[in-house]
Amino acid sequence: MAKKIFLVFSLIVFFQISFFNKPYNIDDWAFIRGGEVIGKRIFLHGETSLLDETIKCLGIKAKMYETSHPLFPFIFTSFLINTLKTEKELTFHLVFLIFILIAGTGLYFLSESLNLNYYYFSIILISTPIFFVNSLDVMSDIMGFAFFILGMSLFFTGKKGILNLILINIAFSIAIFSVYQSLILFFLVFLYALLFRKYRDLGVYVLILPTIVLISWLLYYTFVYHKFAFKVLYTHLNFRPISRGLSYFSYIGGASIFFPFLLIAFIKRWRDLGIYSVLWVFSIYISKNNAVGLINIVMLSLFLSTGFLVLYKIIEMGIKGIINSDKMYIFFSIWGVLYLLLAVIFLPFGAVRYTVYFLPPLIFFFMKESSNRGKVFYIATIMFTLISSVFIEIGNYQYSKVYKDVANNIFKKYTNSNIWFTGEWGFRWYMEEKGARYLLKTDNLPQNGDIVVIPKLPCPQILSDSLNARLYGMKSYTYNSKFPIRVMNREAKAGFYSDEFGLLPYSISTVPLEHILVFRVGGINYFFLTLKNAKVKTDVRGFKPVSTQIWEIKNIPKNVIFEHPTTSISYKIKIPKDAKLSFSIALKPDVWSSKKGDGVEFIIKLGTRNSELRTLFSKYIDPKNNPEDRKWHNEEVDLSEYGGKEITLTFITTCGPKGNCNYDWAGWGEPEITVNEKN
Repeated sequence: MAKKIFLVFSLIVFFQISFFNKPYNIDDWAFIRGGEVIGKRIFLHGETSLLDETIKCLGIKAKMYETSHPLFPFIFTSFLINTLKTEKELTFHLVFLIFILIAGTGLYFLSESLNLNYYYFSIILISTPIFFVNSLDVMSDIMGFAFFILGMSLFFTGKKGILNLILINIAFSIAIFSVYQSLILFFLVFLYALLFRKYRDLGVYVLILPTIVLISWLLYYTFVYHKFAFKVLYTHLNFRPISRGLSYFSYIGGASIFFPFLLIAFIKRWRDLGIYSVLWVFSIYISKNNAVGLINIVMLSLFLSTGFLVLYKIIEMGIKGIINSDKMYIFFSIWGVLYLLLAVIFLPFGAVRYTVYFLPPLIFFFMKESSNRGKVFYIATIMFTLISSVFIEIGNYQYSKVYKDVANNIFKKYTNSNIWFTGEWGFRWYMEEKGARYLLKTDNLPQNGDIVVIPKLPCPQILSDSLNARLYGMKSYTYNSKFPIRVMNREAKAGFYSDEFGLLPYSISTVPLEHILVFRVGGINYFFLTLKNAKVKTDVRGFKPVSTQIWEIKNIPKNVIFEHPTTSISYKIKIPKDAKLSFSIALKPDVWSSKKGDGVEFIIKLGTRNSELRTLFSKYIDPKNNPEDRKWHNEEVDLSEYGGKEITLTFITTCGPKGNCNYDWAGWGEPEITVNEKN
């Protein structure tokens, strides 16, 4: 047994070894920071109110208990930090290999109970991108799954004895104390006991400790924090269920077993081929609006249709199990269908890592349906699946590395400035490690001359109106990679860690990995600060025609007052002596396409108490059809003759000569009244 487990473990480590120093990203930082917090309370102060610490996340302050995440991952990282006295990436990744070993041990016992070849069963599962890539993160999903599968496999063996009972109880307890997905084990244990009549053997005794742990956790939350521990689950009910559901099918088809081998295994009759053809046509229709470029549209359609087929076949196998009284088929069919249903209903978003609990029933039916394929088929399955995992991890590694590079570069370029930022994930970890300060949504703490850094992808938050009115664009930095795999990118519609970025688990694309915007903090911009009080007239219906946004054009970011035609924004303002109005105009780069209509006319009018409105500025630009207009148009208007007077300035956008208002995303870049310098 030990030799077999070690061989499988060694194979996976061999393929992962190049990624052991992968920079932290996504939620890695949260589990390490959480470990720091709990470590201080347990190891330094001996406190029991472990989650009272105030944390900053997503632009707000909150108590740690409000996340309602199970505690074991934080306790584990806390133990590592306090024992090893380091938070280095290499150290954490090496320690987290233990969960691959635990999962491999569980898969050994499971394969024995199911009479399946251990090498094929375990290596296929561990080599899937779902497991392989996520096992290189410092997060809780593989951790929880490892103990879950160990407990389930020991339960499957049906061995009596106090030692086995204790091991199952411990494994199940850690599993549910790691991730909420493990709660499905309560139903699976009862289902298995019911189907195989194991009441007198292990039965519900394996749930004694997990039940005590779960009830204790609920009571602890209820009486100490007056909160419901499962808040994180029910708050996501009915939140984008269609997108979530589609993403899980895409992940199953594109991030589990390399999809051609799934099709070979599950398409066994002409009827299967006909059903798959219908599913593929349906998937093409969905994919047209959810992928970029022909290659990715085809890829998404294949992933979705393969995922749909897998679910169909698992249901079919369950029905077959009922007809043939094959209890194991019934059990794994219910497992697969139930888990997918619960994931769509309760989990906050679609993510590849959430599908790891679907792998055992998938691999079980895959091997049953391909049992006559022979050794070459399984070896090819493993090879191509492993290769796909390695390629996806290369893309993931390069994306993670971006934020470490960003922090280093920012602190080299702005050595003498105080640096602030908004954003999460690896970006936050490395910015804080360098000494940058995290901005809350309500903060206006930065001083004039300070630097504010805003990334495009890792959940940057809307800043306070008072701070936003003091930001002036300096420069943007684009991080590229020639390697054409993107795992988290809205432009490429790739959403390995969240379907909010796209339905694909990964996409084939060379779009930039990240855009970083850098702003200087300066004096208050009157037009941004008082926009809420300005007088707005508009013909636009159905959406908000005026707002503040941040645009980046040709490496120059600017604060923008977005104004969709036909709209006017009027300000009352007293003009200082020798003043001028400086501003830029542009259309948002997202609409620079001849398929999206024509241009916009920008107009500025001025009025006083004793005069009619006078046109100070008028210009028509059409970057949709004229490449020369694809830039910031920097303009100035002299206001010196109105010095000392109170006037009304009106910013107007109209739909242009053809009256076409489609995609007229017009913006005024950092309008500002300044005083002319005297010679």
